[in-house]
Amino acid sequence: HGRFGNFLDELKDWSLSRNRFWGTPLPIWMCDNDHEVCVGSKKELEERSTEPLLDDFEFHRPYVDRVKLKCPDCEEEMERVPYVIDCWYDSGSAPFAQFHYPFENEERFEEAFPVDFITESLDQTRGWFYSLLAISSLLRDEPAYKKCLTQGLILDEDGEKMSKSKGNAVDPNEVMEEKGADATRLYFMTSPVWNSTKFSKELVDEKINKTINTLTNVVSFFTNNANIDDFEPSNYEVNDEIDRWLLSRKNSLIKEVEEGFEDLELHNSARSIEAFIDDLSNWYLRRSRRRFWEGTAEEKTSAYNSLYKTLKTLVKTIAPFTPFLAERIYRKVIYPNEKGNESVHMCDFPMVDEEQLDSKLEENMDLVIDIAELGRNARQKEDIKLRQPLREAIVVCDDKQVDEAVKTFENILMEELNVKELTTMKEEAEMTETKIEPNYSTIGPKFKSDADEVARVIESSDPDKVKEKIETDGKIELEGFTLEEDDLEIYEEVKERYTYSEEKNLKVFIDVEIDKELKTEGIARDVVRRIQTMRKDLELGYTQKIKTYYGGDKLLVSAVKEMEDYIKKETLSRELNEGNESFEDGLKKEWSIEGKEITIWVEPIEESEDESLNI
Repeated sequence: HGRFGNFLDELKDWSLSRNRFWGTPLPIWMCDNDHEVCVGSKKELEERSTEPLLDDFEFHRPYVDRVKLKCPDCEEEMERVPYVIDCWYDSGSAPFAQFHYPFENEERFEEAFPVDFITESLDQTRGWFYSLLAISSLLRDEPAYKKCLTQGLILDEDGEKMSKSKGNAVDPNEVMEEKGADATRLYFMTSPVWNSTKFSKELVDEKINKTINTLTNVVSFFTNNANIDDFEPSNYEVNDEIDRWLLSRKNSLIKEVEEGFEDLELHNSARSIEAFIDDLSNWYLRRSRRRFWEGTAEEKTSAYNSLYKTLKTLVKTIAPFTPFLAERIYRKVIYPNEKGNESVHMCDFPMVDEEQLDSKLEENMDLVIDIAELGRNARQKEDIKLRQPLREAIVVCDDKQVDEAVKTFENILMEELNVKELTTMKEEAEMTETKIEPNYSTIGPKFKSDADEVARVIESSDPDKVKEKIETDGKIELEGFTLEEDDLEIYEEVKERYTYSEEKNLKVFIDVEIDKELKTEGIARDVVRRIQTMRKDLELGYTQKIKTYYGGDKLLVSAVKEMEDYIKKETLSRELNEGNESFEDGLKKEWSIEGKEITIWVEPIEESEDESLNI
């Protein structure tokens, strides 16, 4: 039964009395003949007392010790025993005592009893948890609580119990002062409270970087671009699949968080929020950036409205977990457009919109995310960076839903994996080739002095024909030698041009052959990344135009010239020329790409100059 059940199985008598001054007086009076009276109420004490009690009589020690009773058996004087009651008896009586039950408030008591939830540390198994259960079982024959939760300990970053003597105690006030209350709060809320939890500034930092900074960056992206495009929220009907997925995912989040609340497992709610923020930033936004920057009016409207509605719901969902962050986002993004409640904490918790829920769409996107992860892993095996375009990715899986998911989100997957083609297959035969080797453990004893010759014959044979013959007849004749299946090691090996990664029933192959065209495009993407870094160093705005000059290795220069239009578009370069220019307000940097050197000069274009270029 667990710790509590074992304790009840081996239950010992509970000695209620304590030889102390402070506490609830044990209401037992005794005479010299060892007769006892247990007084059950204030009224009964007043009736039994040999002297009238004052209206403001204090029922604690030492005053109650002065009250004398007359023994009902021998009529001798009775005095109260010199004990108080174990304080856990007081705590266990709280459900009754708080309403002065059963003397009054019976209806209020029945409404509140038993309580839904109690929590304390594990050592209360023999304390409060038991006292509540024992007293309520005695009086009502039922427990005083429906759910009980024990809390773990807070440990240091090495998993050791905190101790002042060890000097490993972490002051939570210092952590909150330095890292913020939200980060500290979220850190603890993502851990099951019944488990012991490590705690340090560094661990809270991880939470800041993983979740809080990520969401802050999403909000910054939205506000910066929304201001540029003068976005105003509307009831635009969302048609883009990735936007529909986001709205469905948002409603699923509400369900997951509510379930965590109902089950009293807040760590599940908090983890769902973290997972959603990761999906929002590292999937939805990453895959939608171009629609915000370069999309048609319809694409931008769909993207902006989807992200705005999501943030509007998200701030209300995270409010119980990160109240300050939620309030800041609400006041910055939502309130100026809604003019409703002035604080997010005055809003209702969001309701699930069943019409936006699409479980099939979410399942398909989950598959797409898994496929993308496998594709990236496959590239990493060959140490091929994601900026380098490749020819083809092949998804192998005999599952109709996988095929449907790939076709629905084909463009997203091709962009994510940076490939020119995307194919689905039920089998991997096209990406593998048959290999055969001699099994020396059988051909040695079998062919003796001819074993080396047999091995040579096997290695020079056509593997596919050998495999087919063995599968058909169970043996094959090669240059006068009869070979059976045991004499051969037949296996499939991935062709040299492919790499792959797999998980469960999914396998993703990537064609890693890079021709001149792909190499040139890869260099261009590397150059774009360097220019974007220089734009960031210059703290340029999203729409700021620039002049760009370059010089260096012939291969790199040739690639830049060939991909000039692409580079200009991606970097907002009005000019992209080979040469060594001297800029007053620009930036010059030397870069290494593919082991070769290139120098890049970047200078912002003044507004008046930019306008003249548009004439």
